[in-house]
Amino acid sequence: MIDGLEMLDAQKRQLEQTRRDLVAWVSHDLRTPLAAIRAMNEAILDGVVTDHATVRRYIENVQGELFHLSKMIDDLFELAKLDTGNFTIKREPASLRDLISDTLGSLSAKATQAGVQLSGELEPGLDIIHMAPDKMQRVLYNLLDNALRHTPVGGQVCIKARQIEQAVQVTVHNSGSVIPPEDLNKVFESFYRGEPSRAQDGKYRGTGLGLAIVRGFIEAHHGQITVESDMTNGTTFTFTIPNL
Repeated sequence: MIDGLEMLDAQKRQLEQTRRDLVAWVSHDLRTPLAAIRAMNEAILDGVVTDHATVRRYIENVQGELFHLSKMIDDLFELAKLDTGNFTIKREPASLRDLISDTLGSLSAKATQAGVQLSGELEPGLDIIHMAPDKMQRVLYNLLDNALRHTPVGGQVCIKARQIEQAVQVTVHNSGSVIPPEDLNKVFESFYRGEPSRAQDGKYRGTGLGLAIVRGFIEAHHGQITVESDMTNGTTFTFTIPNL
């Protein structure tokens, strides 16, 4: 009886903490881009900026902020579905090689701009596996995007995939950035964002939800994901999913 009450009390405290985190997240992460959009829009409407080049730059910045807002809303929607406990996926034969290639291609410009070398290695013969392609592409994108944001100029990000018996193992490694040991068990929690200094450009444009979504999608594939990080080897995320 006492154990049950203590468990309920712990769950209540966890829910309250999650609520506070969500309020803080919405207050900062949604208001900040909205404030930027309003300021730039008013500058254009009020004639504060008139030359074509500046107006175009403001419009492009607004578009970027809108994209960021859209991604945050998508992340919240995905996380809400995962938190229901009834989230399921439809697995089908699909090309892991194509997914990795497409994801690397979509992030190549960002890697070049950040001065980071981005590469991939797949074990020969590994291609078609049973998975939910859209969810797996989201996993790959989130992991690689996270690695790029935390890799300094001149660093490397590499994704590797190999077959292990009846499972597939994928690793995403980045050099030059370390997650503190006390934070390793927190990285997959919603709203987790570590030391700002870890970000390659000193800014966080992530939502703090990306890795929580990664874990949810991997677990929906009946897989597991882990993270290792130290000063010598950098940071490596490893996930394994059955290929049955």
